Amino acid sequence: MQGAELEILINGQTVDFTLEDEENLGQVFDALQEWCQKNDLLIRAATLEGRRISKETRTQWESIPVAEVERLEITAQLPADARLTDLENMLARLKAIRESMSNRDRGRLEELLGGQSSMLYTLERLLRPIPATPVAQAYTELKQLLTGSTADVVLTWPSSVTDKAHDLFEQMTAELTDRFEELNDPASALERTASEVESLNAEIDRLSVMFQTGEDRKAMDFIIRLSDLSQKILRILAQMEAGADISLESTTIDEKPAREFFGGLNAVLRELLEAFDGRDTVLIADLLEYEVGPRLARLTSFVGGLNRDGE
Repeated sequence: MQGAELEILINGQTVDFTLEDEENLGQVFDALQEWCQKNDLLIRAATLEGRRISKETRTQWESIPVAEVERLEITAQLPADARLTDLENMLARLKAIRESMSNRDRGRLEELLGGQSSMLYTLERLLRPIPATPVAQAYTELKQLLTGSTADVVLTWPSSVTDKAHDLFEQMTAELTDRFEELNDPASALERTASEVESLNAEIDRLSVMFQTGEDRKAMDFIIRLSDLSQKILRILAQMEAGADISLESTTIDEKPAREFFGGLNAVLRELLEAFDGRDTVLIADLLEYEVGPRLARLTSFVGGLNRDGE
């Protein structure tokens, strides 16, 4: 990148980019961000004359005249790679918090909790929890525990609260690990998820028995799990689409566009939950026999076909 005697490097490489009317560093950064977006890149870090700068400290550097700057280095990643990095960093941070709690390392814990607002925001962005799901509930409970908490507060929690926090950290870690594996190897993640759906579908007749024997909570958990897996498969397919492996616009399931199929499946699962709430045994039986079961069978058949095509 050349112009106005300012050298700009992206990922260590000088690129062909000429400054136009940019007068200060803020305008240069905005032009760079636009250029990266057009090239499907996300700016992850920036270094000015060897000093790290960020969006959070923009007011401190945006007005610096271009003529006073000689070198600006940018680190950028593809969106999928950026997400993998964020997942790895979050997993490491959750592990560090848990270890600091167990070791009662006040100094380290205070340091880790210092950026709790940013951490919780990033965690929510990575999880994108669907309301009323176990992941959403676990995230909400963890947020309630951590918001405003200092190291001194955390280290004086009763054992019951500490145990609860560790359980929540384990749930978040398991979910983030799952998301990492989805991104890192979507084909394998898709195969595993389809296998789970197939196993649940084989036991779908148990739902009526659960309802009849008063095990409503188990029945609802069963349906919520099916809904989670449906959303997971759609999420993996979207990631495969981003990698140009498939196209959700042209891909069909049961003669319907993929997104429409998943929308219909989730709508039926919501209707099934409502039928359980209303104790409508006739509707429950009909939905299980004519709607849920056949759709799950078509879904597993579709995924099986994708895996065969990819071999």
